[in-house]
This record gives sequence, structure tokens and C-alpha cells, in this order.
Amino acid sequence: MPRMPNSPSIALQVADFGPIAQANIELRPLTAFVGPNNTGKSFLAMLIYVLHKCMGRAPAFSSSGPYRYGRRRDKNAEASTALLQPGDITQATAEELMAWIKAMRAKRGTGEPNDRAATVLPEALARIIRPLLSQAGASAPVIAEEMTRCFGVDDVKALIRHESETGLRVWVRRPCLELDASSTEAFAYEIEISQRRRGFAAMFPENASLSVSIRDVLEAWSALGVESAYAHAAKNDDLDPRNSSLPDFMEHLCALIVSHTLGPLRREAYYVPAARAGIMHAHRVVAGSLMAHASRAGLERTSAPWPFLSGILADFLEQLAHLDSPPNKMRPGRNGRSDPARRVARQLETNMLKGSIRQKHTPKGYPVFAYQPDGWPSEIPLPNASSAVSEIAPAVLYLRHLVTPGETLIIEEPEAHLHPAQQVEFTRQLAIAVRSGIRILITTHSEWLLDALANLVHLSELAPHRQRDKEAEYALSPDQVGVWRFHAKQSPGGSEVEEIALNKEYGSFPAGYGDVADDAYNEYVDISNRMAYGALQ
Repeated sequence: MPRMPNSPSIALQVADFGPIAQANIELRPLTAFVGPNNTGKSFLAMLIYVLHKCMGRAPAFSSSGPYRYGRRRDKNAEASTALLQPGDITQATAEELMAWIKAMRAKRGTGEPNDRAATVLPEALARIIRPLLSQAGASAPVIAEEMTRCFGVDDVKALIRHESETGLRVWVRRPCLELDASSTEAFAYEIEISQRRRGFAAMFPENASLSVSIRDVLEAWSALGVESAYAHAAKNDDLDPRNSSLPDFMEHLCALIVSHTLGPLRREAYYVPAARAGIMHAHRVVAGSLMAHASRAGLERTSAPWPFLSGILADFLEQLAHLDSPPNKMRPGRNGRSDPARRVARQLETNMLKGSIRQKHTPKGYPVFAYQPDGWPSEIPLPNASSAVSEIAPAVLYLRHLVTPGETLIIEEPEAHLHPAQQVEFTRQLAIAVRSGIRILITTHSEWLLDALANLVHLSELAPHRQRDKEAEYALSPDQVGVWRFHAKQSPGGSEVEEIALNKEYGSFPAGYGDVADDAYNEYVDISNRMAYGALQ
């Protein structure tokens, strides 16, 4: 399987959030959270999901989304006001814009650029865009609302660490110039939620170079109608910067730059929660009850409260309920190849399940899931299959129907209900997904999984001609993997997060799970010594 590019890492810093006192991590193509229970692993994973939901939507000028690019909304005004006026763009700027578009078209003509192909914005255009960047970003109320929904709390203040004196804070940082990941200039987004205020700030270096996706720019140029208007103007040697489509395009360009800067966060994320085997078993009952309740809502009223679901669980159930059955035609990959995510889903079925996951929709609309072992003429209802099948089934379904390269799949405890050998194999399959361009985030308590992950990183250092059959499919370079340990601190109260480096001497990520085995052995030796001493009395 050829290696597909993955977006660079994102720096994420969190303070006083739930059980977390301090966390400073990088979101890499494969990120693992490890540590004891109740230290904040799932809290941080859910926060990352929230950031994807709030920041990952396509930039638009609509006021309905979290981004309000390109229009300044005034409650007392009947219409919105453009951030840019035609007079803000000079003839010289318009000509430079046309020259830039022409140059990008020529570059694109040499070969279709991939999703990460970027170019630097000309300085004349950057001078116009930079003042608009302060207007770009997600509003605090939207983020707060999404956090309360996903975490299932009544007020976002409930997520502030109980000993905090300032409130929770979240910082997201990315290099301004994606073409140079070592750049010290960075975009920064800061979210602050305290007992007194909710704030969001988008901060950008004043004179930073700006980069943007070539593909996005050219698509926006055509979609916003600038193409036809300026083709006619250029033909008649009458390039008028007062043309109203040009300010709209420049404002949209601002949105594209912010979206491009967000990197992986601008793409969709999917969350596969823990205890999914039970959820999959009960999915038909839950979905059927929800639909039945919805259909009766206008006919009857009841004083009994309807069971409340967190946004994470509600999203999971809703996504399962809307899976295509059968799947739509093969989502095209590059150069006409089939979608790599779907190939990974099939490998999970072949290598781990030894069968396939099936689903069909009942006349009432909710899906029914089944498992068909290889060679069997009939299906087994998923509740009657092993718990391991039910644990892996959501990953198969998400990869088959929803996840595409560039997007993020978050899986809590992928090792649940799996034999150690299957935990190792699942780790390899997740690595194949990463090499396909899919970003993976997991929370885990499994030393088997971490040891398997260490081997995959170690394998990448082996010369290709010394790698055995198929090993190249799941070898991961060190910069593709990040393992972060959560551990409780007495002072300050709450947990802190630190990166675990690969221990090459022992071939593992030392997360402390091996200490449990050592303690158990030492206890056995202690008991044996006391028994031997007693026999001598």
C-alpha cells in the first residue's frame, strides 16, 4: 500500500480541564493516550472531537455555522456588511491577484496537486488579508454549546477543574507557513471558560507569511463567479477592482487560509466510544425506541423525562442509524483507485473477524447489524456474535461508510474484549489506516497494544529490503506516532500529561503497565517466602 501524506502535527495545550491540571501534547497521525483511570484520557479525546466539530466545518460566509467569515453581523442592521469594500482593492492588487491565479493554474497543469499542495500568498494580497484574520475563528458560545452537548453537562462551567482558580483554557497552535513546519511564527487559538466569562481569541503574527491550498483557491475562484467576470474583463483590458466579486473572493480567501492553518482540525472526526459492544447489542432497541418516541411526540405528552444521551453517544447512534445499506458506489480514490479507508475496513474483516459485518434497514428506517462468518450460508445477528466482533464492528462500519483520508477516527480502548494476539493485529490494522492518510487517536490500558506499536515504529528503521512480506504496510516512522501518559499529581490536584519516548533497549513505550505485572510477581514471591518460612516453624 503506498504511503499517503498526513497533515503535520497540531500543538494542543490544556489547563484546568476536568481532571486535567496541565497537558501539552502534539496531535500526530497516530496519537495514543495511556494512564490510570480517571486521569482525563477520555476527557481530552472528547475535547479534540469538539474542536473538530467546531473548527472543522467548511469555511463559509453563512452566519449559521461557527465561523462567520466575510460578513460583520449587526443586530440592528437589516443586512450584513461586507468586511471588504470594492475601494479597498486597487488596480495593482487586482492585477497581481490575476497573475497569481494564472501561475497556480500553470502549476496545476503540470499535474493534479494533492490536498496538501500549498503556495505562499503574494505580499500585496497578504497585506489585505491579515487585518481580516482577527475576524476569523469560532465564537466562544458555539464552542461552549458543543462542549456541553458532547460531555452531557448542563453548563460548560462543570468542566472546569474543581481546584482551578482561573477556569479552563485551551490553546491550539500551528505554523503560519505550512510549507515550512519549522517556522517559529504560528497561528494561535485560545479558548477560555471561567466562572465569569467565556472567551475566544484568534492570534496571528502581524507580518507572517501566509500559505493556502492551491486546489482550494482555484475551486473558490470558479465557484464564486470571479472566473467568468474577470475573464471578460481581462479580454477587454478593463480589469476593474470595483467588481463586487473580488472583495467576496478575498474574504473567502481569508477563510481558506484559516481553514488551511487549522490543518487536521479542519477535517471531520468520528468518535467510537467505549462499551461499544453493549451499544451495538442494544442499538436496535435504542434506535427503535427513539424513533417511536419521536413519531408519538405530537400525539401524546408524558411527564416522564426521556433518557438523556451525551452528544458523543448520540452522534455514535445517529451515525450508525444513517449508514448506507448497501454502501454507495465505491468512493473514488486517487488515480481512479478505490477508497483506501474501505480497503482497510475489508482487511479488518478478513484478518480479524474472519467474516463480514452486514447491515440492512428495516421498514421503519433503523438498521439491523449482523455478522456472517466466512463460508457460512447465513448471518448471525450481531447480539449473538462474540463480543470481540461487536467491538470491531464499529471500526469496520466507520471505515467502510464514513471515514476518508485526512479525517480523524477516535477509538476508546480498542483492545476491549480482544485476545492479546488480536490486540496486536488491531494495532497493525490501525497503522495501515494511518499510512492510508487517516488520522487515529486511541485511549488504551493495553501493554500488548503499546508493545505492538513500539515494534511498528522500530520496524520503520529497518532497511526496506530486510522487511518481510507486508511489513512495509504497517511500519510507522517515529514522527507519525505520539504516546502520551496521564498521571495524577497530588499538588496541584489533577493529572498532568507527558510524552513517553520509545525505549529502544526494551522495545516498548514504558507506560507503567508493566509495573503491575512486576508487583504481582513480587507479591507471589513474598507469599511463597512466607509459606516456606512457616513450613520451617
